[in-house]
Amino acid sequence: MRICSLFFMAALLSTVSVSAQDWYIHPFAGVMQLIGEDHVPMGDDRFHYVSNRLETTSALYGVRAGRQITRRLQLEGGFRFGTGDRYTFALFTEKELSTPQPPLFSAVPLKGGNLFVWDLGLKWNFREKKRVSPFLYGGAGSITRTQAASSDTLLLLDIVARQQNQALVWRDLPAFPRTALHLGFGGGAEISVGRRWGIRFDVRDRFEPNSFPDKGRHFLEITAGPSFRF
Repeated sequence: MRICSLFFMAALLSTVSVSAQDWYIHPFAGVMQLIGEDHVPMGDDRFHYVSNRLETTSALYGVRAGRQITRRLQLEGGFRFGTGDRYTFALFTEKELSTPQPPLFSAVPLKGGNLFVWDLGLKWNFREKKRVSPFLYGGAGSITRTQAASSDTLLLLDIVARQQNQALVWRDLPAFPRTALHLGFGGGAEISVGRRWGIRFDVRDRFEPNSFPDKGRHFLEITAGPSFRF
C-alpha cells in the first residue's frame, strides 16, 4: 500500500511538474519603425511624403502571455505601448491664394501621442525543450493612437500663422479611425537559461490595413526580454 502511495505521489508530482510549465509570461522592450512610402489624403488636397522620414524609430514596451495547446503550439496574447508614434501636421498656406487646391507652403510635424496595441495569435515552436527554440507567430488585434498635439500648441501655431498673413490648416495623422485593425506576423527564438526561464527575441511585421484611408502600413518591431514558464 505504501509503495502504491509513493507511486501515486510521484505520478501526481510529475503531472504537476509538466502542467506547471504550460503557462508563460514574457515582459519585453524594443523598438519599432515604419517602413515603406505612403500616399496620404489631406482633405481635398493630396500630400506626398516619405513616411519613414517622419515617423522615426520609437521605443516599445509590453508583455505577452500564453498557454500550451499542443507540444509545439501555443495560444498567445499581448499588450504593448509606445510613445511618439503619432504626428500632427500643421500646414501653412498663403491666404491670398483663392484656388480650390492651394499649394503647400510649409509643413510642421508635431511629434507626440501614444500607441496602444492588443493582439491574440498562435505561436509555433520548431524545437521542443531545446536550448535554442525558434518559433513562428501569426495573429491579429487592435491598435489605438492618441492625439499628438494639444489644443494649446495648435492655437500658438495659429497665432504665428496670422502674424505671417498665412492660413493654418492642421490634420491629425493618421486619419480616422483612431482605433484600427492590425495583423501581426513574424518569428524569433528563445534561449533557455534555467529550468523555468529563458531569453526571448522577436521580429515582427505589424500590418495596419486601414490606419490611413487609402493605404495600409507596415511597421517593423524588434523586441527582447525574459520569458518565465510556470
